[in-house]
Amino acid sequence: TYVVRKGDTLKSIAARQLKNAAFAEIIYDRNKGSIMISNYQGKQYARLFPDQKLTIPNRKYIENFKSSFKSHKGIGFDRIPYASAE
Repeated sequence: TYVVRKGDTLKSIAARQLKNAAFAEIIYDRNKGSIMISNYQGKQYARLFPDQKLTIPNRKYIENFKSSFKSHKGIGFDRIPYASAE
């Protein structure tokens, strides 16, 4: 379990916890039931909050995700309006 800190984004968490910012989408997939999606200027962004708890996916989950060809295209995971913990 990872506790979100102010300024965190899914990309920054993925880079720190999984050593690969591209795994932000996998963290989102693992926690999509608890991550709010906000619309800003016609785009969707993953919205995090300080003290929010996220499950960091294990290697097996990551491999299953990658082999399933899942995608959450169209959702922003980096530091843009509403994407970082407020």
